[in-house]
Amino acid sequence: MKELEVFDVVITGGEPLLLKGIFEVLQHAKSLGLYICLNTNGTIVTPRIAQRLRDIGVDCVKVSIDSANAAVHDRFRGQVGAFRRSLSPFHTLLDIGGGAGTCSIALCLAYPHLHATIFDLPGTLPMTQQMTQQANLQDRINLIAGDVTKDGLPGIYDAVLVSHVVHWLDEEQISLLFNKVSTALEDHGMVLVRDFFLETSKTAPRQTAVFSVSLLVQGGSRCYSFDEGATWLTQAGFRRGAEKIPRELILAKKQVRDEDGRETSECGHMG
Repeated sequence: MKELEVFDVVITGGEPLLLKGIFEVLQHAKSLGLYICLNTNGTIVTPRIAQRLRDIGVDCVKVSIDSANAAVHDRFRGQVGAFRRSLSPFHTLLDIGGGAGTCSIALCLAYPHLHATIFDLPGTLPMTQQMTQQANLQDRINLIAGDVTKDGLPGIYDAVLVSHVVHWLDEEQISLLFNKVSTALEDHGMVLVRDFFLETSKTAPRQTAVFSVSLLVQGGSRCYSFDEGATWLTQAGFRRGAEKIPRELILAKKQVRDEDGRETSECGHMG
């Protein structure tokens, strides 16, 4: 691999941690000075395994999310609570364009340790306040008025959710928004971009393509492809391994580099 000038290795497909000799392979790759990223479904990552990965020096561990819906993800993984455990490292969330607070309320109910901030237009927040009070979450969900196209984002967070906002913005506004999101994230923080994403052809899925045309006719906005979204995220400083959840969600982590320009370790227990 050195002769081929390979610098990064991504170990993925199936469940790599079930492979015989996987830790020896990781150790050897690290001894060659390679940057190692391990993709796992997270269901068998115990504190002991997480510590072993850290001791080896694995640079990045990603946990796959198979659906934005917790029940679907758990059913796919065959374990109740798998979705909850995958997102448990996050304690603070910024919900951009959070509207009535549906997502923040659902996440805070699912994760008792989570505190959320909803950032939306002033006219929306009275309804949001009513909804958070009905859910008895007013002490854990903060409301801040602002316009993502004009204002900076408040505070620093572990995760940022951008749900059904992107298709209302033009390309310049999206690029600016993702740069703001990067600034609002802790090192190795996660952005979750939930929207109606098109395939590369921009003609599928059919429902999204039709919706995109209606947006264009009504006001000039449109739906974007996953590739476009991933490109804007990369340009804003997110790692190029942005992960797509079919038709709905893009996950990407803030990229952090050391003085030598290499990405710093983010290995940890995600289970």
